[in-house]
Amino acid sequence: MKFSYTLLTKNDRNAIYQIFELIKRNPEDCFSIPSEIYERDRGSRVIIYNNRITLLNLCHLELTEIPEGVEKLGALEFLELHDNKITEISETIFYLNNLKMLNVLGNPISEQSKDLLRRLLKKGVGVSCYNLL
Repeated sequence: MKFSYTLLTKNDRNAIYQIFELIKRNPEDCFSIPSEIYERDRGSRVIIYNNRITLLNLCHLELTEIPEGVEKLGALEFLELHDNKITEISETIFYLNNLKMLNVLGNPISEQSKDLLRRLLKKGVGVSCYNLL
């Protein structure tokens, strides 16, 4: 098994959005992402396995929403969104059929979105969120 680790700086939100623009255009070809976009430091943000993104770490980026395009990452298993400013989780999170773990700790998640996260729990997805149960 060969893993490819790709890197982003902690504060480089523009690079993340560039990645999602490329994914939205061609979600089947994650390796079309130019290396200069994501190879910047030692902080692991994206793991690609078998040509598919399986881990996406978007923590500490002051995001107010989950970036458009995440729902197209069909192989995504681990989504790290902790310590942002996200209040709402969209129903599109259910498009991630392979999702095993969603971490939204440290976000001001609304009660309505917590209900959606509880549905994810019932589906067998691990969810980290304050005051969920």
